[in-house]
Amino acid sequence: MFIERFIEKYINEVLKYYPVLLLIGLRQAGKTTLLKKMFNDYRYISMENPENRTFLMDDPLGFMGLYDEKVIFDEAQKTPELFSYLQTIVDENRQPRKIYFVRISKFSITFWYYTVFGWKSRDSKIIDI
Repeated sequence: MFIERFIEKYINEVLKYYPVLLLIGLRQAGKTTLLKKMFNDYRYISMENPENRTFLMDDPLGFMGLYDEKVIFDEAQKTPELFSYLQTIVDENRQPRKIYFVRISKFSITFWYYTVFGWKSRDSKIIDI
């Protein structure tokens, strides 16, 4: 059962201005479910999958070429390198609605703080649920 959340309106507003949304929260809080429901036309890529991680590491340009927009990257903290590639793409073509959703576990917030805040705040928005 999906519980309607007030944060949906906020997420839609944020997407008017930011090309990257970072959604963080505790395990089983409904982050992935929320994103999949709100953006069912987006591709869903789990970085928990070893094949996806290997593809990113072995052929980063090929990987990012396949997932060049409208993507939900789940468990993104598993591949810190992903953020460097996302930053490059966003820097080259900063457009709201050319969105990458990045869903991470709240457990990894220290890592995220140091990784994500290397980005300009105009490029990404962090939402903690």
